Amino acid sequence: MPEFDQGQAVRMLRGDDQAMVFSVAYRAATDMTFGGPGASPELRAALVNALEQAAVKEVERVRRGDFATEAEGDVRLALVDAVGQLRDQTTIPLLADVLVDFSRDYLADFGEPALDDVLRVVQNPESSVGAIREGLTALRFMVQDGSLGPMSVDRVRTATRAHLERPRSFTVLGAAAKLGFVLGDPEFVALVESFAKEPEALIVRGITSPKSIEFVQEHYARALLAGQPPKPLRETRR
Repeated sequence: MPEFDQGQAVRMLRGDDQAMVFSVAYRAATDMTFGGPGASPELRAALVNALEQAAVKEVERVRRGDFATEAEGDVRLALVDAVGQLRDQTTIPLLADVLVDFSRDYLADFGEPALDDVLRVVQNPESSVGAIREGLTALRFMVQDGSLGPMSVDRVRTATRAHLERPRSFTVLGAAAKLGFVLGDPEFVALVESFAKEPEALIVRGITSPKSIEFVQEHYARALLAGQPPKPLRETRR
């Protein structure tokens, strides 16, 4: 990896060379003497701006029906990681706009301050299946951490109930089942039990593929009832 100081890094982030952007983002995410708390105001602003631009390009790409290249995906993930390491609450809306597994973990680390933005994504019918799934997982982490107050937990219950009743996909239903089980409400536990025993409980929710039904039953419902910790496991980003 080429050597560069923070001033050079800012210029690299402002350019069009994606390999250079990745180099800066990766170093900012992994070298805390360079990024994170050690980042200068200029570098912090440049990292945030680069992620904002990447998010806009991703929205435009999805609208066109195109797929990101592997290199573009790697750059975006590295930028998410670098911005997350800034530990700056002002970046919460942006991290929620690019909700993937990395940003999911950082949002969960923020806890209550990130709740509004995570719910904004989870409850938006225009959000992608992946974003909803990762958002539900971030909410589960917050519940498991005990970082939410009673009123906030009630809001999480409302979102959970909606996705248990009208899931966008079997993976969203699985994430909602895990969250509901962690919340521990009798109605949610009863639903998980019904998913484990009754294929009809899944079919009425639009999960009709035999493979999807089997996956929900084995890897979500029955695993939870057997006492297996819901995956992914909580991992604080450092």
